[in-house]
Amino acid sequence: MLVLDMQAMKKYLDHGYRIAQPFVKPILNYALDWFSPELLGTGFVIDSIGDHHISGSIPYAKFNCNRQSEIQAGLVVNSGFELIRQLLVRHVGHHHFSIESYETNLKKSNPWNKALRLKLELDEVALDRFFIDLQKNETAQLNFDVGVQKKSTKAGVQSKDIIKFSLVVRIKKLLA
Repeated sequence: MLVLDMQAMKKYLDHGYRIAQPFVKPILNYALDWFSPELLGTGFVIDSIGDHHISGSIPYAKFNCNRQSEIQAGLVVNSGFELIRQLLVRHVGHHHFSIESYETNLKKSNPWNKALRLKLELDEVALDRFFIDLQKNETAQLNFDVGVQKKSTKAGVQSKDIIKFSLVVRIKKLLA
């Protein structure tokens, strides 16, 4: 008897969940966005990551846009910075470095009125030189160029929109 009641209750809850989900999900997402970090809730996704490259995408949505119906520049710069952080984490680890300072320069010539793809490719030699400097001096500087282009742009086309980052990274000493 108890098993039948549990099955009936599960069927009732599943049915209620399917009915309520379209109404509850947007409300819950809106409420959670108030408490989230700057990129959570924007739809920013890291698409691929390798040893010397990383790419991500920002969807075109009204909450990502400014008054000119373009994706906000601050969101694009924060997303580019997150790509850099994730590439460094891949090589150094989460708790083994800190970014002391960084400088950005945004060169934008195209309207951002569609979903965007951000791509960062780093030369192997530059990355190796950075890690050698980091081990010798405990601080090192690294320059990144993040390309920004519309997602609908053909694969071989070079982007005119670039975010230039100049970072100073400090290695954290681990206790022995």
